[in-house]
Amino acid sequence: MARGWPTWAVGLALFALVLVILVGAFFLNDRLKPQVGTEPVATAVTSAQATAIPSLIPTVAGAIPAATLDPNAMRAVVIQAYLHYWDVYGQSARAGDTSQLPTVLTGDALKWTTDEINQRKAQGKGMDLQVKHLPTVRSVTADTAEIDDQVTDTSRWIDLKTGTTLAREGSPTMLADTFQLQRIDGTWKVVSGTQNQVQINQQ
Repeated sequence: MARGWPTWAVGLALFALVLVILVGAFFLNDRLKPQVGTEPVATAVTSAQATAIPSLIPTVAGAIPAATLDPNAMRAVVIQAYLHYWDVYGQSARAGDTSQLPTVLTGDALKWTTDEINQRKAQGKGMDLQVKHLPTVRSVTADTAEIDDQVTDTSRWIDLKTGTTLAREGSPTMLADTFQLQRIDGTWKVVSGTQNQVQINQQ
């Protein structure tokens, strides 16, 4: 019989063969695999930008939502407009000039106030308006208001030809006034009113 290889020789040969295969595989893999660069990869970054949020409250001039109104502030504005009406009326009554009345009056109130001043003017009379007010707001909304006023009237007549203020006859007059106002194009104007004379006691 032929003499065989020793066991250790066979193991050594197999080990050498495996080693050669591994080394060859390593070099082949290094050459054939794709090169991976170290450059940074661009990534898309989404930045959050502030966007304008439309207001829920109208900003048109003169258009104020009723829900945003302060009732106390509204009352103060209405009282101021009401007293301004009396200022303009007093100037018009003194001069017999109705040209400024449309700035504080409209509708029926404008008509009867204009007629009243023109009638006095036709008689050669003006009025030195002297009144004291105690106004209270009965009701107010965004566009309408009603005012009660206790008026003490000590007005005197004026001779328009000479400008002389005539002496007043009689005692002061107490009036219980009620006026309705309306907000038109952002301006409060008197639209109607009533006057009731009441008795007062002189001390």
